[in-house]
Amino acid sequence: MRYPSKAEIMASEARCIYCAAPHTTVEHMPPISMFRGRKRPDGLVFAGCSACNNGTSAADLVAGFVARLSPRYDQDDWKIAEVRARSGMLEAQAPGFLHEFLDQAQRSVEWRRGPNGIHRQMVVSRQRGPLLRAYLDVFAAKLGMALYRHHCGHPLPLEGFVMCGAYLNAGLAPDTAKALLSIMPDQSGLRQGRRNHADDQFIYRFNTDERTVVAALAQFHDGLYVSALAFGTVDPYGQLPLLPHHRRVQPGDLPGMMPFRSRPWDVQNALLIKPVGSSPL
Repeated sequence: MRYPSKAEIMASEARCIYCAAPHTTVEHMPPISMFRGRKRPDGLVFAGCSACNNGTSAADLVAGFVARLSPRYDQDDWKIAEVRARSGMLEAQAPGFLHEFLDQAQRSVEWRRGPNGIHRQMVVSRQRGPLLRAYLDVFAAKLGMALYRHHCGHPLPLEGFVMCGAYLNAGLAPDTAKALLSIMPDQSGLRQGRRNHADDQFIYRFNTDERTVVAALAQFHDGLYVSALAFGTVDPYGQLPLLPHHRRVQPGDLPGMMPFRSRPWDVQNALLIKPVGSSPL
């Protein structure tokens, strides 16, 4: 399969996939930093603007960090090495996040049944900090808008919206996952031929009418899960309820959702970020 070049991507779009601004760059979603050694198969590359692409890079960094944190004690050494290597960058781009995230009071060690039926000791995160919540809300919304563009063939209309939520390691309850997966018969990811793929690092189940609706549940490594439902109209069902632990986001919202310490261009709004409901993180 031949993927479009950067010039072809830029020429095929009228605006950023995340807002109404003209596009100035290309956006990889999931980001290159999500993948081991930055070795990312091609595909899922879109046109974006600097405010939405570069301005939300801290959210990508946080998502890549928590995605590598396996709930198992026997997690891969390369994941541990890459997590440690990102700590300095996290302090610089997402100040305060590590202090919030590493709060031991939000963690517990439990015995849980794995996919093979064997109980294993796992570290369970119950982190609900506002910084983590804000960054992962941005990341989940970006994924929803990107998958809408990919499957529907055009950017999410400005009057459209995404309902999105994120879950850390054991935070996605089996009943919730089963309910979501029951309406998502198809599976996809980043694949170039039979052998060049990253299914162990990013894969998603989805359903779409290929015109106005995309529903997806994505897994990043074994530490992060993202649910996103994107609708191209204001409200296709009249009064569509907001799913539990999800946030409603429209094109253009992303820069304003970032914690103020990650928004150097927006010093006038340097207020404490507002919690946006509870989350099962």
